[in-house]
Amino acid sequence: MAKSSSYRGRLAPSPTGYLHLGHARTFWVAWRRARAAHGKLIFRNEDLDYQRCKPEFAQAMVEDLRWLGLDWDEGPDISPQPGEPEGPDLATQSHKSGQDADPGLSSDHSGHGDDDRSGRGGAFGPYSQSERRSFYLDAWRKLRDSGLIYPCTCSRKDLERALSAPHEETLHGAPLHGAASGQIAEGSRSPRGTAALDQAQATAEKTINDRGPQAPSPAEKALSEAQPGAATLQSPTEGPSSQSLAAAIQSATDDELPYPGTCREKIATAKDYDSPAGVSWRFRVPDGETISFDDGYFGRQDFVAGRDFADFLLWRRDDIPAYQLAVVVDDAAMQITEVVRGADLLKSTARQLLLVRALGYSTPEYFHCPLLRDEKNVRLAKRHDALSLRKLREQGVKAAPLRMQFAEKIERRRGM
Repeated sequence: MAKSSSYRGRLAPSPTGYLHLGHARTFWVAWRRARAAHGKLIFRNEDLDYQRCKPEFAQAMVEDLRWLGLDWDEGPDISPQPGEPEGPDLATQSHKSGQDADPGLSSDHSGHGDDDRSGRGGAFGPYSQSERRSFYLDAWRKLRDSGLIYPCTCSRKDLERALSAPHEETLHGAPLHGAASGQIAEGSRSPRGTAALDQAQATAEKTINDRGPQAPSPAEKALSEAQPGAATLQSPTEGPSSQSLAAAIQSATDDELPYPGTCREKIATAKDYDSPAGVSWRFRVPDGETISFDDGYFGRQDFVAGRDFADFLLWRRDDIPAYQLAVVVDDAAMQITEVVRGADLLKSTARQLLLVRALGYSTPEYFHCPLLRDEKNVRLAKRHDALSLRKLREQGVKAAPLRMQFAEKIERRRGM
């Protein structure tokens, strides 16, 4: 990764629960890459889901990431300069001075770039998605006027019924939009593919426990129990290749139900809508086109639109922008040059690249981190309270050993 003061990365947590070790490792990688590039790191509060987002989680995610030793240059919790509008308080910041020197906080990577914006709000706000609706509406209008999106009246139950209905022919690799002819791509029937992902990644990666059975204290025990998941990190030169691991993840996980194309014919009616409210909106993918990108960890990735993923949700029926649209719009508006996130979003990158092209944005680079698993080889989720940063902190786990473990594993990959 070339060092450049123009580098702009981001941390983009969602306050729908407490952050766990998987989040911590991914955000640490994002922080480390930004600091290694002498660039800027932006904190974005992805709080669009008003039903699940809670103030206490918003406060906790800032406190927990600060405890981990991370800092950022722009964000909703950064005090603005005199004359700039005061942003909402996300959390009470707790800055620890004189942090221990360790591989996770090397002085070689602690710079903020040439223009230190510490203590400023930032020039690309607001930094909470709930305050950025006008940005998303502008993008929706452009896509509507370009004839690339359509209103969809299908409910989740409609999609589940379509995907669970018996078909005489279920062909591997059949077009997702061929539901009308009884063809649903094999592996697309699970709404999120969580169990399949767990099995695929467990098969593709060998679990290595570097710490051994040592557990002399409750704090060490908590850290040791978390380690089998963290130890799944490995260089592509160990065990399975990065390509085979990526392929296993891609085939086993997805972040939305496959769509059979029921409302595709409504694309001509899109121009009749002045607002996205009242119906869902989907982006019509170019069936058969291969979407390719080079990932900083997993290497070359190829997805075929209409086969590997279908027309995807762009705007929700409850009048909330969907994840795919919001992150693309925000990354472009905030001039993000590299997106660092979990490997479960590899396929979403293909979707987002279509939006980047349709909206005329510059394409960022991507770095997807392998997923962490618990001691039962189940990938971590926010329901894993025992492995949340909040719980580990309560048990006396220290941040420095966690950062050292992250560094020992992820830095085996060239480019870190």
